[in-house]
Amino acid sequence: MYRKKTTAFLVSICLLMALFAGCVGSESAVDAIEQVAQEINESSTLPMALLTPKFDIDGSYYEEYIPNFMSFDYYGNDFMIRFCGFPTDEDDFFLTDITWTCIDYDLFGIKIGDELIKAADTLKSWGYVHTGGNYIQEFEKDGVVLELSGQELVEEIAIHIPSEYTSGNLY
Repeated sequence: MYRKKTTAFLVSICLLMALFAGCVGSESAVDAIEQVAQEINESSTLPMALLTPKFDIDGSYYEEYIPNFMSFDYYGNDFMIRFCGFPTDEDDFFLTDITWTCIDYDLFGIKIGDELIKAADTLKSWGYVHTGGNYIQEFEKDGVVLELSGQELVEEIAIHIPSEYTSGNLY
């Protein structure tokens, strides 16, 4: 009996260690996220490349800037870009979020107005796993979350790269 409890305890500890080893801040997780971002950048037409450093943008690129507590948000006519610390909130700011509602941009060829079912199949073919949703369909790959919003047709597309909160601040 004692041996079974000890074994169960050790298995639990090993599982927890494996879980924490895969967090955003770990080197392998960051590498995987960067690889997914590069794949998206190379296979999509975006307002700006993911993980672009904040200091690389100029004021002519956007119409409105809204400083937030944890990010720098810029709004254009049909898109929003957000810069957050990456890989953690204490690091330099990089482009981690893009949302758009116009046909000028695409995600793996998916455009605003495309059929949602076909768009979902396209994301699955790129290795994304459907993680749920009704009006907003979420897909995930190595921590990167893609969202397709709409009923039958895609009305909005969003990309979210995770940033680990390590500063001890409450958000």
